[in-house]
Amino acid sequence: MRSLAGRLWGPAVCGGRTSCQLLPAGATALATSTRAGARGRKHACSREPRQTAVCAATEGPAEAGAAPAAPSPVKARRARRTTSQPRGSDGSAAAATAEAAPATDSAPTSVAPTRPRRTRTKPAAPSEEGSGGDATTTTTTKPARARRGAASAKKASPAAPAAQAPALSLQVQPQAEPVTRPNGRSGVLLVVDGNYLANRAYYGYGNGQRLATSKGVPTSITYSVVRTLRAAIRSVRPTALAVVFDHRGPTFRAALSVLDPSSRTRAGDAAARLVQQGRLDWTDLANRLLAAEPLRADLRAVGAAQDAANPRAYLHPAAGTFLPPDAAVAAAASPAAAASTGDDGAAGAASSRAAGGWNAEYGATSPATAEDGGDVVRMLAAALGPELAAECGLTDVVAALKAGVAEGGARALLPPAAYKAGRTPKDEEFYVDFRNLQRLLGLMAIPPLSRPWLEADDLAGLLVRQAVSEGLGVRILTGDRDLFQLVDDAHDVALLYPRRGPSAAASAAAAPRGGGAGGSAAASAARRWDDFPFDQLREAEVVGALGVRPGLVADYKALTGDDSDRLPGVTGIGPKGAVQLLAEYGSLEGVRRAALDGAAGGIAPKRRAALQADWPAAQYTLTMARVLGSPGAPSGLPPGEVLPDRLLQRLALRGYEEAGVVAAALAELEMWTLAREAGPGGELWRDFGGGAAAGAGAAAAQGAA
Repeated sequence: MRSLAGRLWGPAVCGGRTSCQLLPAGATALATSTRAGARGRKHACSREPRQTAVCAATEGPAEAGAAPAAPSPVKARRARRTTSQPRGSDGSAAAATAEAAPATDSAPTSVAPTRPRRTRTKPAAPSEEGSGGDATTTTTTKPARARRGAASAKKASPAAPAAQAPALSLQVQPQAEPVTRPNGRSGVLLVVDGNYLANRAYYGYGNGQRLATSKGVPTSITYSVVRTLRAAIRSVRPTALAVVFDHRGPTFRAALSVLDPSSRTRAGDAAARLVQQGRLDWTDLANRLLAAEPLRADLRAVGAAQDAANPRAYLHPAAGTFLPPDAAVAAAASPAAAASTGDDGAAGAASSRAAGGWNAEYGATSPATAEDGGDVVRMLAAALGPELAAECGLTDVVAALKAGVAEGGARALLPPAAYKAGRTPKDEEFYVDFRNLQRLLGLMAIPPLSRPWLEADDLAGLLVRQAVSEGLGVRILTGDRDLFQLVDDAHDVALLYPRRGPSAAASAAAAPRGGGAGGSAAASAARRWDDFPFDQLREAEVVGALGVRPGLVADYKALTGDDSDRLPGVTGIGPKGAVQLLAEYGSLEGVRRAALDGAAGGIAPKRRAALQADWPAAQYTLTMARVLGSPGAPSGLPPGEVLPDRLLQRLALRGYEEAGVVAAALAELEMWTLAREAGPGGELWRDFGGGAAAGAGAAAAQGAA
């Protein structure tokens, strides 16, 4: 037995090739484990060596002046954790045991260093001053365990003092502070595409099962959009909110589309010929249209009416209710209603239609492509001038319009292939619900923004430019890829784009959790309350989606075309070819220069011929696709005539003052849950900024005190 024990314990005591050597405590050593020795790998000891307990042959205080006795060979024991020695987050379990023992001048005890623990590195938290200095990393070592049993009573020698690393915290990290811009202001403007949300709700909410009140008033659009806005406010935490809509009536793009080079009409062929000759520039023509006095007069009138509208202007003028009264009451109040809605000037009628105030017709008319196009043709002819208008054949059309008006009225419809023509018209149910949504937003102190001759995308672009100039970040909620061109990382402008597929919360809830009805109920609840399935897109995500950066989105569409908007492109060039050309030549103008250079430009002959033949159509689409406010877009409109200078202050989220009226309107729409939360101090009222002004005032007063 003794010889067998010698063979077993000898390497551990004497230090074999594949064993751990016994070294004094606190010394740094390079230990090779049995397994690692066989592989030829070595492990460096960590900064805080693990403490171990040993069975010393002789213990006791050493005499003063005497040399320490040589330690007896012992078997090294691995320390384990005990209940009396809880492990701290900073790895101080062994140190606490050493401090509990009486301090003596005992000789150092030889211990066997164990295999060092793996360490983790974590970036150090930024300093409170936010100096933004170089980031440092800290190393944390997992504390050692203490062995249960008799060996745990043995005291381990204290390790050499080392710099204590900050402990890892499992607490939730605080949210980042709002971005502070160079001018010292901070905040975020949330711009919402109201038309997109309305169409999304109409076609997709409730899997086609549309909502309505007990009296048949449709509410799918109103209910879905209000809930989506609420979820967006909770997610983005904006300081201001703007909801933009398309205006009823033609736009300046509809006027330009009369000269569409791909329409194969007399006006389109003449415009293509003028572009090839260098006598017509699409951007210059758009600027002249936007500078026309009739267009600017409409903008000023509607802007002033919307700016002067108060929340109660969105109620019925006679009954004071949100929904129209019964037929008897409406008939009795018709003279008063006509007096209140009518106005001596055109601004009053325009404000009732465009500002989202009470509309006597109760519902919008059909889209602009089916309305009278006489104003469009007359404005376009005036912008072209007599010579170009005559070459395009517009002079005869204008003369026929004048003759028709003299004979009792005539209509000039836009061409069949006009801009955005051919879309499926919606029924009256959509427009009734759509108008209710606009009026409810106005009642909640969120003016529904729309402008004649402009689209919702143009208002979004102009709002982005105004917010960036005042030092605000912007988030744009839309499903329209045309607004990709507004994304700008340098000025904190991002897009909230609809997520493809189920959200993470819905997927997690839909996962089976033990079977039964509980899992399906949880999944149903997640699908019901997950009302913000949108992802934030920055410039990198735009490049990943289209293959080009935001500044080249319009150039990309000029090459590929856009079937949904009836915009032509270059024959034979699809998305892949457009990305390749723009990556090589930088822009649409660079592609044209390469095509004009012939074989030296590096473009294949067939594609080069297509670029030269379809250049008027490509330049036309480039002008049509650029959103006002973006680089290179038409700039003939003074910004002050479209959006008031102090509009952002009015759009600030401070809650709605008419809380009782809003609750009553929601009750009329039979949205009972929202009606209960809409009153003063309610959850809906707080979500839309209620109490924010009072809280800011109290904080300012406390700071002054």
